[in-house]
Amino acid sequence: MVECIRRRLFVLGVLLCGLPVSSPGLAGDLDELPPNGARLGMERSEIFSISPPPRRLDSPLIFGPLRAEFMASGVAALGPPGTLYYQFDPKSGRLRQFLFEWRDADASKTHASDLLARLREKLGAPVLICIGGGREKPPRVVSARWRGAGLMLHVSILDHRADGVAHFDLNSDSDPRRPSHERRRVTRRSLPRRLTARLHGAEDVDLLPRRDCPLGSSPETR
Repeated sequence: MVECIRRRLFVLGVLLCGLPVSSPGLAGDLDELPPNGARLGMERSEIFSISPPPRRLDSPLIFGPLRAEFMASGVAALGPPGTLYYQFDPKSGRLRQFLFEWRDADASKTHASDLLARLREKLGAPVLICIGGGREKPPRVVSARWRGAGLMLHVSILDHRADGVAHFDLNSDSDPRRPSHERRRVTRRSLPRRLTARLHGAEDVDLLPRRDCPLGSSPETR
């Protein structure tokens, strides 16, 4: 009874002071991440109303069920400038996901930790944090997830140079008539290190990860 009265007094005090009452676990600022004028569900014909306007790709990049048909460079919505791909649903012709990407030097551990710290400060604690299975202290964060009322944000660190990540050599099935100096050996060091942030509708279940945490990682326990 006493606890119930305390809660009611707290809510009354918040209302009197004009402070917002937010639902626990929801990131309320996700709507501020897309560039000005950009929104999920917009049609291709509306894309150039975005500021600054993106450029059309000569050949769309295929990402599973989505097609990146437009991109913008130097987008600083999440901090250091990166590339933003506008991914459309080929069936509906509407924008379905924003994909922010940083590569190599811009996807360093320092950048990843800075991005996660900045998102924590802006959006609050993520609903899910996945840490690597190595012996690093503190444990290496490999992905994190924030959920808002209408949007969901996934941050993933893809580092092919880390231990335990499979790699392959294209030379094994290369054309034997092709000169050896033209063949490029694929190794961990030649693969890009990528830091990505995906922003899509919270109820768009087809864009959710297939599993909570990537293979080789596990949810952070608190």
